[in-house]
Amino acid sequence: MLRPYLINNTFRAILTILLVLTSSTACTTTNVVTSNSTPAIQSNTLIPTDELLDIGIEPLDPSIPDDLEEIEAALIVPDVRRAESSYIAFHLKDTLELTGNWGAVRVTPEPTHAVDIHVSGRILQSDGELLKVEISVADATGTRWYQRTYEDTASK
Repeated sequence: MLRPYLINNTFRAILTILLVLTSSTACTTTNVVTSNSTPAIQSNTLIPTDELLDIGIEPLDPSIPDDLEEIEAALIVPDVRRAESSYIAFHLKDTLELTGNWGAVRVTPEPTHAVDIHVSGRILQSDGELLKVEISVADATGTRWYQRTYEDTASK
């Protein structure tokens, strides 16, 4: 004959195991997240080293409002936005270097006359899902080559 306290303990153990299993499966997801990635374009012809242009990239303007209420309304975390401004500049540097189409590519803390091309920009929107930046490119004489707005989503 089974004792009532054994049945009670066995029931509790089974119930605990079932609760753990159901709670752990409730935390899983089956969504497949993909990201956009456009490969950089590389030149088909070999460019002589003395003709490669050097690029200086400034950290992007983080576009953090001065008013605390505006910061909170836009859901901006200033430290994260400042980190993003440097990260985006370094990511652009790495991408340009990988193409092999350019000379020295450097992230500079401020504009410098030691490069042939200046790249600057500002973050227009960054909320974890959507990134929107404005990039401006000018040569050493100050002539603006172009100014464009780029945007992309983190996943689709």
